[in-house]
Amino acid sequence: MTGPERSTPPGAQFAILGMAQMYFGREFSNTDAGFEAAIKALDEQHVRVQPPVPDKLRITEVVRDEHPVIDIAEQMADMGIALEDYELALTAANHLYAFGDVDYQDFLGGRAFNAALQVHRRFYDLVNERFSDVDPYLRGAGQIMSADIADMQAQGKLYEELRLRRAVIHMLAFNGTLGDAARALFDPFAVIHKV
Repeated sequence: MTGPERSTPPGAQFAILGMAQMYFGREFSNTDAGFEAAIKALDEQHVRVQPPVPDKLRITEVVRDEHPVIDIAEQMADMGIALEDYELALTAANHLYAFGDVDYQDFLGGRAFNAALQVHRRFYDLVNERFSDVDPYLRGAGQIMSADIADMQAQGKLYEELRLRRAVIHMLAFNGTLGDAARALFDPFAVIHKV
């Protein structure tokens, strides 16, 4: 299982069940079996939005070799951001995050991580500017997240900054602000972190 482990605190377990119910539109019982089913469904959604690369070893090769797919994903994300095509931007950002995460975790040079961070900064700035007056999440918790993001950036905690920006973007996908096509690209593990 790649989602949260069995040591998940009861409050987090309840939040995970609620997220799965809201996203999939079906009931997950507040039992061990219901929690396992919710995690399985969320994990399947997470896998669905990852790059079409068979495994972490292959992603590591792509990042280490600075494969052109990284530049292509960055260009696609920038095009999606420029056109306010949230489906395109989120697809490419999801792929860049997967590459950037491996780059950061495995100390592979920083090119993919930097591309992921820069794209998420631009994407976050766009959606924050575009929806901060109308989206309930951005008007509430998003303001706290914005302050946390500024703190992480000022402290040079770039990985934490990237994860927070990604979480905000995915909350907007989750709640439908970015449209139905972008909602289908929601990565639950951008919002709930693996324990």
